[in-house]
Amino acid sequence: MKKITETFITIRGTPIYYKYIQTDPSWPTLVFVPGGPGFGYGMYEERSLVLAEYVNVLLFDPRGCGKSVFEGDSNEFSLPNHILDLHALISALQLKKIILQGVSYGSIVSLGFAIDYPDLLSKLILITCSPTHKFFEVAKKTLAERGNAEQKAMCEKYLWPGKFDAQSHAEYFTVMESLYSYKAAHGHPQGTNPFKCNPAVINRGFQTEIDHFDFTSRLHAVNCPTLILAGKEDWITPLEFCEIIQRGITKSKLIVFEKASHSLYYDVPEEYNRALINFIAAI
Repeated sequence: MKKITETFITIRGTPIYYKYIQTDPSWPTLVFVPGGPGFGYGMYEERSLVLAEYVNVLLFDPRGCGKSVFEGDSNEFSLPNHILDLHALISALQLKKIILQGVSYGSIVSLGFAIDYPDLLSKLILITCSPTHKFFEVAKKTLAERGNAEQKAMCEKYLWPGKFDAQSHAEYFTVMESLYSYKAAHGHPQGTNPFKCNPAVINRGFQTEIDHFDFTSRLHAVNCPTLILAGKEDWITPLEFCEIIQRGITKSKLIVFEKASHSLYYDVPEEYNRALINFIAAI
């Protein structure tokens, strides 16, 4: 019988909301790091629950995201702080040898964590990840080649400078859906995203965090089995950066989905789940 705990815990002076699904005390725990930056775990909960048949699953809202309301300065929404928060959360819950899974910006946080704390992991899963800020300039070139006029204007006004508000962020994903999803680009739009993203968090990310981090020279520090999932048509974290990670981490495997962009779960849900389950269940 599953034991489900949903509550707040104070992490580094910040209330963090989490949901812990424990199916079997003898199983390892998979810790899921949401993307954005700015999204809570709600956007990813349904897809993560599939894995609760194989591992215990810890979902959480990073500082300022979802239910983890943060009243401090937006400078606290930094990549180093997200990594430190993750470490403090895992330590507070006394989790050992976790499986760490991150998607999009959450995969960048997860990669940084795996480099800083390699001995805490048994496995690492990186979904649409980049090890360096250099993906940003390639994404701009890809947008110039593949985006329409409205998409280019949206990125110039809001994404590149990090100047979102709640209304423009919702509009952004509507306009950009055909770039984020292969299915949407081929006539099968997903529709409106009902989950809120904190503009302050994503703005901080694009203003000061994403354009300068670089883990490339430290990838060798990751010493656990690592699964990297990528979409061939991903415009925002291009495939070439997942290939850099694969070359840099000795025990890594890269799976590329041909008919997928950044939204792997929507584009190829069955293949996506199969890849995760096979990796998690492997001895």
